[in-house]
Amino acid sequence: MKKQSSKYSVTFQAPPVLATFFLVMALAILCSLGMWQVKRLAWKEGLLSDLRAAQTTPENLTWNILDQKRGRFLYGDVKGVLDLDHIIAMQPRTYKGTAGYHLIAPLMTGEGAVFVNLGFSENKITSKTGQVDVTVSGLLRIPAVDNMFIPENDVERGQ
Repeated sequence: MKKQSSKYSVTFQAPPVLATFFLVMALAILCSLGMWQVKRLAWKEGLLSDLRAAQTTPENLTWNILDQKRGRFLYGDVKGVLDLDHIIAMQPRTYKGTAGYHLIAPLMTGEGAVFVNLGFSENKITSKTGQVDVTVSGLLRIPAVDNMFIPENDVERGQ
């Protein structure tokens, strides 16, 4: 019996350099995006942990407590005069697919002012309703520390 020889020979050919470069770059980008997601998850879990901790220890909120900066959030009560004559209508906002405004009003305390989110409204509030003595219960978010991406306030220009 005669041996058959194959007329086709298989040889290994190295992939083109450019294709290898793009493959390595794509792999590096995907790995860095994965690491970013892991870091973001840890940040978000820390944020939720701070929220839960703030809600388990309600306090009577005063400026002294704010100066101590015991976390990102504080939960509790604050008493003052809600100034409904100076409502700020933040737009454009949507809620459940409906366009409207978030209504923000200053709460004047004996020590300063706190802005209170009154919620969402489809209509801009134009009527003035005066001032009301209230006790507000809720979550207070401590402002983030300034960085190079946050410009300085310019009071003269209203910015």
